Amino acid sequence: MKRFLIWVLSLLIVGCIAAIIIYKFYLPGLVAKALIREEVPVLVPRYVKARIDQYKVPVNQGAEDVIKSIHRSDVSVEDLLEAIDDTDEEQFYAIVDEFNITKPKNTNEVFDLAKKHLNVDFDFEILREPFNKNIDMKLIRRGMGYANAYRNEQAIDPGIAKAVAKKILLQKEQEYNQEMSSK
Repeated sequence: MKRFLIWVLSLLIVGCIAAIIIYKFYLPGLVAKALIREEVPVLVPRYVKARIDQYKVPVNQGAEDVIKSIHRSDVSVEDLLEAIDDTDEEQFYAIVDEFNITKPKNTNEVFDLAKKHLNVDFDFEILREPFNKNIDMKLIRRGMGYANAYRNEQAIDPGIAKAVAKKILLQKEQEYNQEMSSK
């Protein structure tokens, strides 16, 4: 009986560790691949697939435009990835709070909020054009609604969101480099 209990507890611990590893390491890659590729992987539930389909075009086009913009400037992909890593929850929720108070009317005003609260080591203005071109207020309001709804529930892990963003940018950088080398 004692051995059985130890065996069951060991199995539970291994299962929990596996779940954490999948959540932290596998899930961001799966979501990033689903957003970038035409076909959503079979493992993605139907309700998640519907949301991914909503965001696929603006995320892909936006990431491609960001990569093109940074290549036209003196900003490296590493600088952009470092800025993503250095952004913390306080900065993000400062943007959300000011958005809720000021109720911006266009994407330029939202970009100004982000610029005000995010500390980056490069000219943030290079991202304004791809942001305004690919993001609309409907998408921003939906995102802010999610941020407000899940703020206290800790249902969305900022680390996962950062990992997804970084994986998408790295994939788009790779595609850009392949395209440039084939020309």
